[in-house]
Amino acid sequence: MLAETHRALGSDLEVLAVTDEVVEVAVGRCPFGSGVGGNDALCHVTTGLAGRLGARVNGAATVAAPERIAAGDDECHLQVWLGSPDDLRGERHQWPPVTGPANGSVPRLTCR
Repeated sequence: MLAETHRALGSDLEVLAVTDEVVEVAVGRCPFGSGVGGNDALCHVTTGLAGRLGARVNGAATVAAPERIAAGDDECHLQVWLGSPDDLRGERHQWPPVTGPANGSVPRLTCR
């Protein structure tokens, strides 16, 4: 599904490896074009979709993106870890999605 989304956006995504623990992918052409340079925020579209898909399948997923076109690398490389290893830095996702602050306190807003 992630590869199909990238193709629809005019990009390419190749699955490099798949194990029970991790899916590794590479993106050679950014779906957001040449203007992405220096704008890491657009990378969250890809990492967010990859993380949500992984979490939907496995209950939890962590996405690491050690190489990004937006950061000046030749390609984007993503590792979608199925689960949330404690020692891994990356975007953590879980299914069903969790909303609200992690500490459990929820701000109250009263509209009149």
